[in-house]
Amino acid sequence: MSEAETYDRLRALDRTLGDERRTLLVGDRRIRIEGLDRDLARGLERRWGGFLEREDGADLTLRVFRSQSGGWLEPWKPGEAYRVEAQGEAAKRVVASYNFALCADAEPFTWRVAVHVQDREPLDRLFENAARYLVARLGVEAGGFALHAAGVLHRERAWLFAGPSRAGKTTAVALAAPAVSLGDDFALVLPGDGGWRAPALPFDNSERARRDPPRGTFPLCAQHARNYVLPRLALIGDAAHAVHPLAGQGANLGLADAGALSAVIEEAIKKGEHPGDRPVLRRYERARKGANATMLHLMTGLNQLFAANSPTVGELRRAGMRLFNVSGPLRERAVRVALGAGRH
Repeated sequence: MSEAETYDRLRALDRTLGDERRTLLVGDRRIRIEGLDRDLARGLERRWGGFLEREDGADLTLRVFRSQSGGWLEPWKPGEAYRVEAQGEAAKRVVASYNFALCADAEPFTWRVAVHVQDREPLDRLFENAARYLVARLGVEAGGFALHAAGVLHRERAWLFAGPSRAGKTTAVALAAPAVSLGDDFALVLPGDGGWRAPALPFDNSERARRDPPRGTFPLCAQHARNYVLPRLALIGDAAHAVHPLAGQGANLGLADAGALSAVIEEAIKKGEHPGDRPVLRRYERARKGANATMLHLMTGLNQLFAANSPTVGELRRAGMRLFNVSGPLRERAVRVALGAGRH
């Protein structure tokens, strides 16, 4: 089936799954879901808990239609368990998986999703995968982004643990108790109040969200470990320092940490020293802690500068960027540092 045929097939559907509606809470935003049947509505209530309401006010509407068959997306390879793919140009884009597809509807701020009811996968789980796309889209349109991450709320701040499947995100949330879970499989980062914030989300591997989830959004904060090393233990990357998500510097700092630590260990082994001794590992800490602290404060300052709404700050920001763009050596040095070059 061509991309145009997929879009036309989806737009031609006119039979909703049912006549019930619910509203999904995402921070301070709402997605109204119309056309649910009784079974799917009850399934989502069990799965999403207190994130689901019966109120009508919403920023976005999603209408649910019944698809008589699947086949919205062809399997890429034999045995493939799951995939979501966007097809077509922006005006006629379809986001599809094997048994669901969604696209923008004719009315503004309205989307439609077609679901194929089958026995291989619970309908509420299938529907959640479609809903995750819309939640991520809401975040991107607000100037934020989505992460494959878990999160907890501790002292009124959001802490996120990002990583691929089986990286330990769910375990990290469990070990962080009694900190409240913000969801252990999907996170949203949104701009707000001069920084970055994260809401609680109902997308959880337990498939059972809290009945009383935290409401609103919560600030992320930069963190820097007081000590990088103990005997036989060294922190690198985000375990040692969490910076604001600007310009990919968190990844660059982590790579620089790994390079410095491996060099220290290699040198220690050549000298016959135990690589896990604290005096040996302290060489790594001394090599990296100052550079990481400098970048952390720089990223925090830049985040506050670009998030400020003051007209005066805006003029100073624009003037500073003009000067930076014409300052050849300074700009070149900044680019080298941002790319991770020359940090020794």
